[in-house]
Amino acid sequence: MAIIIHLIQPTRRGEKSLTWVGQWVDECGRLRKKTTRTRDKATARTIVREWERRMALDGQGIHDWDRYKNLAWMTVVDEFVGLHTGRPNTLDLYRRSGKQFDRVMKAPLLSRITTATMEDYATKRVAEVKAGTTNKELRHLRAILRWAKRRRYIREAPDFKHAFVREGQRHPVNVPVEVYNAMLAAIPRVHFKHRSAGWWRVFLSIAYQLGLRRGELLGLRWSDVDLRAAELKVSWATSKSRKDRQLPLTDDLVDLLQNWRKEEKSDRVLPWDREPRSLYNDWNLIVAAAGPEAAGVVPKNFRSSTASQLLLSGASTILVRDFLGHSTVAVLEKHYANVTSGLRLAAEARQRQNGRAAG
Repeated sequence: MAIIIHLIQPTRRGEKSLTWVGQWVDECGRLRKKTTRTRDKATARTIVREWERRMALDGQGIHDWDRYKNLAWMTVVDEFVGLHTGRPNTLDLYRRSGKQFDRVMKAPLLSRITTATMEDYATKRVAEVKAGTTNKELRHLRAILRWAKRRRYIREAPDFKHAFVREGQRHPVNVPVEVYNAMLAAIPRVHFKHRSAGWWRVFLSIAYQLGLRRGELLGLRWSDVDLRAAELKVSWATSKSRKDRQLPLTDDLVDLLQNWRKEEKSDRVLPWDREPRSLYNDWNLIVAAAGPEAAGVVPKNFRSSTASQLLLSGASTILVRDFLGHSTVAVLEKHYANVTSGLRLAAEARQRQNGRAAG
């Protein structure tokens, strides 16, 4: 029996959903729905036509596995990235992870990728980069292979259970305000390769005070900044959590952005037209000029510092979670909160109190 899939765009609280949904009635008369994961109607229509074709083959007990046995790995990666919506940085991570796998494993065919292949890749890749980087790439590769299984390009996706590399637990880095001020003071002494001193002053100030991610900073538009209300909106389109959030601006940030607005004529607050990782060319110059105290500091440390300082100021974990745009409190506590300095102060205060009591 041929199944016809209709495209719908359901509403949520009176607003249109972000993605198109395919809706059909199966052989048992049940209403079924499945998201196309795309907001583009033309792309969604192409996807549901492919679903119809596969359902017709399945209804006849036919699936042509041999059709995909010579499918090249990078062909699958390109299709995966092309059909998915998401932040440009995230899609770029999928593509780069796919390219690294293609390079290390010598351009494999999709049908020949097994659990052993992934374990071999992890062993070779961890010899080149850190364990954390290897595991991040493995998570992206796993998503691509699971997607290939859903598309029925392969019968089963490889098991990644033993492919991931064990890595030691690293405590989040809390950058003291003195180091942050030293980095700001070093900016006028640096000869930047890509952006001006004013650009970097704004970047460091927002990153340290508001804890924005790199993609959120580079995607920030002037239309998201309300200087009169002293508020900044982080758009869902640039946020990893895919949610909007409003953040308050301090008086010094308002003054800084007002002055920067007079200089920056782009619609973006921090325009960056290069590959995002090239940002570290200028960042490392600031770190070097700031002195040995700033050695090893990376932008993500500013985000950890924001979390730690908010917690030490008495803010609840739920409030800090929403401030930083985390999905759960567990993510905040495991990867971003470092209250070691607060624990030390608390221990010293307790010792002083015990000393007075003994006296």
